[in-house]
Amino acid sequence: MKIKVLQRSEHDYVSSSGGVTRQFRNPDPSLHPLERAREYQRALVAVKMEKMFAKPFVKALDGHLDSVKCMVVPRLQGAPLISGACDGEVRIWNLQHLTCGAVVQRAHTGFVRSVTANNEGTRVLSCGDDKAAKMWKLDTETWSMEQDPVATYHSTSISNCIDHHWKKPMFATTGDTVDVWDYNRSAPLSSF
Repeated sequence: MKIKVLQRSEHDYVSSSGGVTRQFRNPDPSLHPLERAREYQRALVAVKMEKMFAKPFVKALDGHLDSVKCMVVPRLQGAPLISGACDGEVRIWNLQHLTCGAVVQRAHTGFVRSVTANNEGTRVLSCGDDKAAKMWKLDTETWSMEQDPVATYHSTSISNCIDHHWKKPMFATTGDTVDVWDYNRSAPLSSF
């Protein structure tokens, strides 16, 4: 009687000096029936990721000296982009020509926390670390803005966000409290 013995070296299976252990893979296609579908799925995901990250870079809007904290595009007026920076600067960008239309150097003392615009794109509202919300007049033909605000609304705390009402001349600021403001009043209509 003959006995066949498999003889394997222990050196092939025991890792030496903390290395990675060797793994053997059987390339027999009958043992891996879903390999082709798996490779197709991996290739498809790779192509989608490549297309997603391969979008062309159009233009960098250079001009802010500090980090940009907030940006907004008016809802019905598609042309201007309004940005606020951490050095208190507000800029108006003409996206048709990719140029800066207006700069307000010291719009706020400290960070500009948030900016918004009314539906017509004629008023820009900003809030910052100086506990003030300021309203600016925006000229939509030349994309310019005056250096002095039209109105300033003082709050009891730093506002982190500001948003304009869709139709009425009202806006809301949020911080420690949520304040609802009217254009014609220096104190909030409601505070929550």
